[in-house]
Amino acid sequence: MLYAALTFWLFVILVVAWGVHQTWCSMIRPKVFNAVLLPGTLVAQLGHALGLLLAGGRIGDAIMSGDDGDGTGGHPKMKLATLGPVILGLLPFIACTAAIYLLAILLGGHVMGHFKSGAAGTELPTTMTEVWALLHAQITLVESTVTAIASIDSGDWRTWVFVYFAVCLAVQIAPFQGNLRGALIAMIVLGMTWASLGYLVSAINPMGHQVWEVMNLILGTLLLLLFVALVLRGGVGLARIFRPTTK
Repeated sequence: MLYAALTFWLFVILVVAWGVHQTWCSMIRPKVFNAVLLPGTLVAQLGHALGLLLAGGRIGDAIMSGDDGDGTGGHPKMKLATLGPVILGLLPFIACTAAIYLLAILLGGHVMGHFKSGAAGTELPTTMTEVWALLHAQITLVESTVTAIASIDSGDWRTWVFVYFAVCLAVQIAPFQGNLRGALIAMIVLGMTWASLGYLVSAINPMGHQVWEVMNLILGTLLLLLFVALVLRGGVGLARIFRPTTK
């Protein structure tokens, strides 16, 4: 059940990241949006470039994102036509999450204390009561994220750097355009791989709590960004409805 829950939350993080990226890019030019998130964009692009090499593609296909916001310059041709999309979905995700994990250890001590428990739990809901409790936990997680940001010392530049980099990397977890299916399959592969390593290597088990904390951090950040984006988009749409028309 533990690794099934892990795979489920990997799915959720990927889909929410995709939703955040799509929603913000509908309001801001993708080129500008990706430039603002430059650290995450570069890490995702490096993972994508490595994936192209492993899948038999060309590095030239991994150009910086254009106005379409896909970050790939189109659909790259790869020798591994079947495994290629899975590899391209897996490596950028691993690159971004690994970077967040390292930053959390180095710079995120104060912030990570707010994510020791959160929405990403080790058990999947089996009843409607547990489903509603799970949905309520998402709201609580967003509240924890806001509390963590509000509690940061304004003079603590290291924590602000961590927050900025965490936001950039979390959003760029989103799968590249046209590769959502491959990225979802990659989450299954990642969950199965983690499960196999967990059963074979006991040294992985002590990392469990840190992994869940990082997942809660990523999910909380993405849910907060999605909420803000939806409020802004709804506000703009509402303003257009009540804006007086000129004849």
